[in-house]
Amino acid sequence: MDLAIEGTVAFARSGRRAGCVTGDRLRRKLRFTFDDGTSRPLDFEELVAATARTARDELPTPDPGLLRRWVAAELERD
Repeated sequence: MDLAIEGTVAFARSGRRAGCVTGDRLRRKLRFTFDDGTSRPLDFEELVAATARTARDELPTPDPGLLRRWVAAELERD
């Protein structure tokens, strides 16, 4: 991973874990990456579905907290 997506750092409710969305520019892949060194792929189809649920008049200004909330939800999975 050679980039971190700005604004995606999130913490678990406990405050003991953190994560963010990282990417590989060459492979054009995104992942959820956690402070313990683990990661899992970001499902692009799920991202598109979340975007599709956004009201049409909000599309020019997408929800800046969407990926951060998604990272927080991924932290709670374990």
